[in-house]
Amino acid sequence: MTNILARIGLLLFLVAAAGSAQAQRAFESFGLGTASVTATTSSSATALTLPTQASATPRKIQVRMYNAGTATVFVHFGTSGVAATTGNMPLPSGAIEVISVPEGTTHVATITASGTGTIYFTAGLGE
Repeated sequence: MTNILARIGLLLFLVAAAGSAQAQRAFESFGLGTASVTATTSSSATALTLPTQASATPRKIQVRMYNAGTATVFVHFGTSGVAATTGNMPLPSGAIEVISVPEGTTHVATITASGTGTIYFTAGLGE
């Protein structure tokens, strides 16, 4: 009987722990389109297709990035004057990343150390 009670206690503990963990949400596009950028060795800023937000209900926006090119591309998010350097976040060839962008982001800047690369940016929610 003690063994059964111990197992029930463990089961209840595991169920409670699982319920308190945050579930990951699969990435879901806003359906507003995808920005395509050809990155080169010169920094270039491109406007992202993002939803408008009411200031009373701000929320984190994620951007899915896909590097379809053969060169590593470095990316930096900001406003229209944003510039990228090779010290910014690298996105290797073939990589797909989903990141949260800072509030107020409107543009992404890209640059490569050499060569060119095509990068796709899609706004949405989730991971």
